[in-house]
Formats: sequence, C-alpha cells, structure tokens
Amino acid sequence: MGILFLGLAATAGAADFQNVVVKPGDTLWSISNKYLKDPAKWDEIVKYNKSVSADPTVALPGMTLRVPTRLIKEDLRAAHLVSRVNSVMFRRKATAAWKSGRDNMELFRNDWIRTLADSSAAVRFLDEDFLRLGANSMAVIKPVDKDYAVELKRGGSFYGKAKILASDAVVTPQSRDTRYVATVRDDLSTKVEVLTGEALVAAAGRSVSVKKGMFSEVMRGLTPSVPAEIADMPAFEARAAELRDGVSSPPVPSKRAAPIATGDANDPKAVLLELKLGSAVSGYRIQCSENPDISNMVVSKTVDWDNSVSAASLGIRPGSYWCRVAPIDLLGTVGRYASPRQYLLK
Repeated sequence: MGILFLGLAATAGAADFQNVVVKPGDTLWSISNKYLKDPAKWDEIVKYNKSVSADPTVALPGMTLRVPTRLIKEDLRAAHLVSRVNSVMFRRKATAAWKSGRDNMELFRNDWIRTLADSSAAVRFLDEDFLRLGANSMAVIKPVDKDYAVELKRGGSFYGKAKILASDAVVTPQSRDTRYVATVRDDLSTKVEVLTGEALVAAAGRSVSVKKGMFSEVMRGLTPSVPAEIADMPAFEARAAELRDGVSSPPVPSKRAAPIATGDANDPKAVLLELKLGSAVSGYRIQCSENPDISNMVVSKTVDWDNSVSAASLGIRPGSYWCRVAPIDLLGTVGRYASPRQYLLK
C-alpha cells in the first residue's frame, strides 16, 4: 500500500503539550522567542514546569520542558507517531542515521519517517490531519523552506485539509471545508480524491481543479488528468471516514498468499470467489447496512482471509443485512467492492 494522510480531530492528553529540549545557554526568554507565538507568555512555561526559575533571563539547566501546544508557533508544532507495526524508522533533521520509532514519539520539521516490509505506521498532526503509511513507504514531515505540511516520497495516502506534495503532485485546498485523500502508488503515480470542497492539483506546469466527488490522477512526469467522477462515492466516503476516525490500522501484508476456497453461500466472503481473484489475497473489507444502497452503515471492518464473519464478530445484533465486500491484496490495497447482497448474520 503506502502512505495515507488524513484529517483527524486532536485528542486531549499528551498531545496538549509538546516537549522542548533545553540547550546550553537557553533561557526562558530565548526559548519563548523561538517557540512561542507570543513570547510574552513565557510565564505559561513556568506554570507547567515547577522546577524552572521564574526569572526569564537565567540560563536553564539541561532538561526537557513541557510546553502547551496551543502556545507554540504553527510551523514548530510536533506531529506524533501514534501507531506502528513491525519496522518503523525515523531520521532527524540534518542527520544520516535511521533509528527505530517509538510509540507516541514526536516528529518535528524536516524529520523523515519510513516503514519497511510488512510494516505500517500512523502519524497525527495537531492541525487535524493524519498520515498513514503502509509497507515500504517514506515521508518527510513539514519540509524546511516549503509551504506544504508533508512530502510523500514513496507509497501511501493522505486525508486532510493541508497543502502537501505527493510524489510529483502538489495538492492545495481551495476552501476552508476542503477534505481530500491523496494516494501515492508503488509506481509513484498519485491519485487525488476530493471528499468535500475543492482542491487544486498541480504537476508538470499544469493545474486542474478537483471538486467534491471527483478525482484526478498524476502519472510520474506528466500533467494531472482531467477530473472525473468517483465511481463509488459511498465506498470512498466510508474509507475516508475510517481514516479520519482512526477506525482501523493500516493493513499489513500477509507473508503468504491466502488460498481461495469455497465457502458458505450465506458467508459474505463467498462472493469474492466469483471475482476470479487468483491467490494473492490477504483479507477483505466488509460493509453492512440495513438498506440495499449501503447507506447508514452499521459496520465497516477489515477481516483476515482465514476468518469468516458473524453478527458477533462484526459487533452487530443478529439479523438480516445488506453487505458488500472488497478484496485486500498482499500490498494492503483494497479492491473494488462487489454489489451489495442480503445476508442473514447469526
């Protein structure tokens, strides 16, 4: 799969504060001038760090300060690595060494992050954007001297409202309500799908305006394609909602190809047999509703290929539902959904 960037409401707790490492010679006043939107609010740092001198001109000892995020300049706010599976690496600005990522660690301007084989990660930004990385992906957080929030180097997707660079494509929101998904594929082509508002997609000297319910693709080295309508808007909305709400972790590829076997005709997975998928399947995505058009979904969940589903496993009450399923390949890419069918889930 790759990298995904998406909007997600900030949660209370650790994200309300950001760590600032004191360097030799630093004072409250110098730190406030560097980090705070309003340096005059240096006394707020004292409020949350009891061992700090109240004199802003006194040099501070080596320590780490907890600073309320709301006070910090926008471009100096940290992102947080909120989810990681297997091998997730990071590299600090102006350094060459890659190190293993840690849960909820902070990522700062021009830090790099990458995932290795069979790995995934999720990064939360404080401006309500979210970045998801599948296997073998790479991104740069808030590149120096650039006006975009993240640069997707290889693989992946982004959902959010910030301006980003996705491979060769620069994506710029055109309204305050714009939310979109940008996906960088393994061949470094980019697909931009707009959920709400409007986004400008630019590449190779040409720009196109992509409005709600439309998408544009950018092949490597080429201009953006003419915007076209998203074929399955409900499925796209469901996928974007999962990304926005953090419903599930990015799929991690299985190390083996799951065999396609016959199943119970009342098992939603059985419909995948009719799609002639071959053997390269690691799981499937299932969405169920009480309505034939899958509106007002009661569940949207990723299931391992070896597992069938029941009302209990999906967390819904037993009964009759309209469900549709989509295969997930070994790279974690979700395929096209089959047409909804009615099932009795016990």
